[in-house]
Amino acid sequence: MWFGLTQQQEARWGFDAGVKLGARLLLFQFKASNQDVSSKRKPSQKVRQFRVPHDQLVRLQALVKSPRSAFFVFPLVGTTAEVQAAKGDILRSTWVLDINTLGAIKPPTTSAGTLRKNGVHYADVEPQIVTIHSDPVEGELTNLADIAGAPELGVPMTTDVLAHWVEVEPEIRELLWRAPQVGMGEKLYRITRRTAGRRQPHARRLFRGHWAGALVLPPPKA
Repeated sequence: MWFGLTQQQEARWGFDAGVKLGARLLLFQFKASNQDVSSKRKPSQKVRQFRVPHDQLVRLQALVKSPRSAFFVFPLVGTTAEVQAAKGDILRSTWVLDINTLGAIKPPTTSAGTLRKNGVHYADVEPQIVTIHSDPVEGELTNLADIAGAPELGVPMTTDVLAHWVEVEPEIRELLWRAPQVGMGEKLYRITRRTAGRRQPHARRLFRGHWAGALVLPPPKA
């Protein structure tokens, strides 16, 4: 089962979508961009630049400290033309960053060394690598299509901080414990398609301002 947060909840917790896998949770913060800039590592090469608010990163790292449990999601499809060029393979055009591989990151600064007023980091994304500025930090990216098979995905719902979160948000707690389950690959595929701007048929259940989708895709090709 996957679910989305309200804007107020997203601002409070640092993520905007989650997936329940049995008694474990995966948390995602989806980014979108169609801006290409010159790579700092290879100036002749273009990379896709995203924006990552510092407080959002810090809040999500504080909420979940387990590896393979909380991710920033960077689709390299930001225009209709790019979606068409991907030929529907949105998963393979999307890269994810396990935020707990980054360690502590300092607040963003200007070229003069002062704190950046908007509090936003710039994340330059290319396949397999993200460079987060202003104090450059490189992170390893995983293709979204590959994380479904990773071992021990998600954080147990009994984790202290996460248990506190579901207590603070009782509507989500009730949703998580009552909603039906669907396959991991189906959830990731549909979430990413929606992020890329492609509206897809889905079953929707309204629940006090939240919604959960029960989604079905054809089986993967052999």
